[in-house]
Order: sequence, then structure tokens, then C-alpha cells
Amino acid sequence: MTIICVIANILNNTKGYIMKKLIRIPFSGFYETHHGNSMDNELEGTLSEYEGKATADEIEQLQSYWYEINWGDYFKQYAENYAYCFSEIFDVKLDFQFLESPKFYNFETDKIFCNIEFSEIERIYKESDKKVFAEIAAKQLTSRSGFISFYNPGVETWGDLKDYDHNQLYILLQAYCHSKEGKNWQEQIEYIDDPSLYELVYRCDLGAYNTYVNFLYEKYEAK
Repeated sequence: MTIICVIANILNNTKGYIMKKLIRIPFSGFYETHHGNSMDNELEGTLSEYEGKATADEIEQLQSYWYEINWGDYFKQYAENYAYCFSEIFDVKLDFQFLESPKFYNFETDKIFCNIEFSEIERIYKESDKKVFAEIAAKQLTSRSGFISFYNPGVETWGDLKDYDHNQLYILLQAYCHSKEGKNWQEQIEYIDDPSLYELVYRCDLGAYNTYVNFLYEKYEAK
């Protein structure tokens, strides 16, 4: 557990009574994924749209603004938008907290953390298929070659819900999504079938790049 997660869990506990818990939500990250490729697709699409319309200087200026984007801010905005869409799609109340990205992507990927009220945890536990819950835990938490698990893969050993940490709640949330939407539930968040997810990139503030795209639109399209 990272220091950030430990601090967040401490802050979410008040006088021994847990009102909120930190939870990790399913997210494949930005490295070589649909989410990571979304911005490259945005630039390629915009350049293609104005090819033959905009001048060479305007295209060069557009690309210049692209390379000036603060990618750290963008990834955080995207993560917050993603958490909101995830909450809407799967009908679970979440409050985005932070994005955690690894220094190297050899063994880890980006992780999104949210706060969730304990009453909501109780609800998703009640509505989750317990067999699916046990199967997901066994699959993801059993030690194997190249992976050492620090959790008992048997959910029956985890004790009270109030003692679950963000990783155990992550397993539970996956079981809930599976129970609610079926075994292909991940397709809804990875292939952007939902219109709200399609707009994730465009909800982000990309500074001068966005301003210049709007300028090109007004000049060449809004006639």
C-alpha cells in the first residue's frame, strides 16, 4: 500500500467509525491502451480534418500547441472524468480522489482511486454474486510464477467488510460490475461504447491547443 493510500485511509476514518473507504476502480491505464491512444487519435483526426483547408502555418501552430500540453494535468483530468463515467455506467456512488502512475510500466499500470461511502460498499456486496466474487479473488490474488500475492485468495478469510482495504474493495467492485452487466462488462469501459466515455478527451482542458482548434473550427467549419 502506498503512502498516499495509507494517508487517505486514515483521513477517511473518524473516531473509529468508518464513514468512507478508499477504493481502486477498474482501469487499464494509459500505456498502450485505448485510453492512452485516445489523444494520439485526437491529433490525427484533427490534422486529417483540416488537411487541405488550413494553411501550412496553421497546421504547424496546431502541432506546436499539441506539444505544449501539460500531460500530467491531462491524465488527472481524464482519470477524474473516467471515474465519473464509471460511476454513471455501473450505478455506484464514487468520489474521485487521485490518479497513481508508476515510474516504469514494466509491471504496473496507472491506478484510479476514489472514496466510497460504507453504506455503498454494503450495497454492492449485497448485490454481487458471491461465487463470482470468490472466483475473481482466486484468479487475481493467487501466487504464481512471477507474482507473489500478499493477500489470501479466499474471500471467506477476509473478515468484516469494514476491514477491507482498497485492493479487496477493487475485487469486490469487479464482482459487482460482473453481476450487474455480465461477464463482458469491461467492454463498456475499454471500447468506449458509451457516448459519455467517447467524450472523455474533449472534456479535458488542453489549454492553447483547445483554443486553437476552436479557432480553426470557427474559421473553416462554422459557416
